[in-house]
Amino acid sequence: MKKILKLLVIVMAFVLVAGISQVSAISTDPIITIGSIEVEDNSPADLMTEAGWLLYAGNVEGYTGVFTGFTVDKIGRPDAPEMDLNVAVFSGQTKGNLLVTFEDSFSVPLASGITGFETRIGGTTAGNVSFNTYLNGVLMAAFNASQGAFSTEIAAIGVPTDVYTLRIEALIDHTSLNSLSPTSFDVHVLPTPEPGTLVLLGTGLAGLGLYRIRRKK
Repeated sequence: MKKILKLLVIVMAFVLVAGISQVSAISTDPIITIGSIEVEDNSPADLMTEAGWLLYAGNVEGYTGVFTGFTVDKIGRPDAPEMDLNVAVFSGQTKGNLLVTFEDSFSVPLASGITGFETRIGGTTAGNVSFNTYLNGVLMAAFNASQGAFSTEIAAIGVPTDVYTLRIEALIDHTSLNSLSPTSFDVHVLPTPEPGTLVLLGTGLAGLGLYRIRRKK
């Protein structure tokens, strides 16, 4: 009887540990944070019901705007994830800095051939905007824009081996501007090289190999 009880205790401990490990490996839901407002995928604050597509519109801390996020299920793949944050705002009479973040976690290993992530940023602002993107809390790209149109592409090498988190941050500053001053931008994080590029490269190499074989014949 004692042996049976010991065996049950061991089995229960194993199940508990396995359950904890499994929970830690599950990716969290994507979330956009706009100042003090949190918009989680398919939450009441999310105006879209489709998975991977987050949308919020309204007034936040002196700004009025539309905030959109796309992630896996709408763009990219589980083994080649992409994230896109699109923001269009204008400032009211009372304004300060507005921090907008977009974060998602992934548990599927990256596809073979991917060496890192690229950050593509573009838009226009009447004030100043600071951008940062992170992989597991490590800075991948940083860019500052002010008073006019802007665009940039920044690549970062680094491949996570376990559950990982991608995060986009944008700090909008209209503190010295008049009311109704606009800012709009798009931040796109995607794997490099892009999966389509890998397919084209593989096809090209295969074609080149076949061409050489035929020449030898």
